[in-house]
Amino acid sequence: MKLFATDDQSELEILHKGDENYSSFTCRAKVLGPCAEFEATNYDLYFLDREDFIEKFQLFIDGNTDSVKLEGTYDTEIIFSRKERNTTMVNFCMGIQSIAYVEAVKHKLTGAFQVRTESQNAYKREFVELFGQSA
Repeated sequence: MKLFATDDQSELEILHKGDENYSSFTCRAKVLGPCAEFEATNYDLYFLDREDFIEKFQLFIDGNTDSVKLEGTYDTEIIFSRKERNTTMVNFCMGIQSIAYVEAVKHKLTGAFQVRTESQNAYKREFVELFGQSA
């Protein structure tokens, strides 16, 4: 699935990979600026509490909560929030951890962008499909 910014300058892509023995996700974030481009990809990410996220995302769509967070390994998180009635923001933190020298080193790309509020139901369907759950 892909989330696109309303200005087409940023995107977040999540893909399922693996099989019945090992299942993880690839997550890629891309942010364009006036004079720079930042991109990060984690090829082995696991999202926590996926079923709970789907339920909370429906509450967010219904207007019963102002934000919903999907948490993942390596400090990765995707937060949908409502700033105004028709404004939906996506804040994200993409994390990885590498073993460099003697210590583990964490790297992160953070950002935020606005998405089309009218796409929320489509996003929910895509998350349900991505996470292999019934709607």
